[in-house]
Amino acid sequence: MAEVSEKFKQFVDEVRNKCSIVEIISEDTKLELRGRAFFCSPNPLRIENDPSFAVYPDTESWYDYGTSEGGDVFYYIQKKHNCEFVEAVKILAEKIGMPPYWGDDDSEDHEKQTALYQERREIERILTLATAYYHRKLNDDIREEYFHKKYGFTDETINELQLGWAVDGL
Repeated sequence: MAEVSEKFKQFVDEVRNKCSIVEIISEDTKLELRGRAFFCSPNPLRIENDPSFAVYPDTESWYDYGTSEGGDVFYYIQKKHNCEFVEAVKILAEKIGMPPYWGDDDSEDHEKQTALYQERREIERILTLATAYYHRKLNDDIREEYFHKKYGFTDETINELQLGWAVDGL
C-alpha cells in the first residue's frame, strides 16, 4: 500500500488538534457532563427517546450507544453532513479559519492522498470501536483477577489504555 504524504498528514493533524469535539458537537445539541463523558439531548444524528449519544473529551471521540457507532470529529462531520472524509476536513478547516489543503497543486496527487488517508482512518475507526467494545465487556472479576492481581495494572491504567476482555471465545 502506498504511503500518505507527510504534508497531508500534518494538515489533517493540525485541523484535528485545533478542533474540540465538545465544541463542534455542542454547536448542534446541548451537552450535559455525566462522569467523564458528555451526553446530549437531543441526539444530533438521529431521533431517539433516551440520551445515548456520548462525547468523550479525553479521547476526542463520540459514541452512539443506540447504534453502536462512533468515531472522531471528522467522522461526526461525515455523518452529520452525509459527506466523505475530504469534505469533512474542508468543513472543519473552514470552521477554524484554515485554508483547505490541496497538496502541491496536483489534483491527482490530492485524490490519491485523500483515498489513502480515508482508508487508513476507516481501519482506525473500526479498531477504536472494537477497543471500546472489549473495554466495556471487562467485568469486575476479570479486572481484579487478571489485570490487578496477575499483571499489577491499576484501574487508571486499565481505563487509560482501554484494556478489555474478549468474551464467549472471541
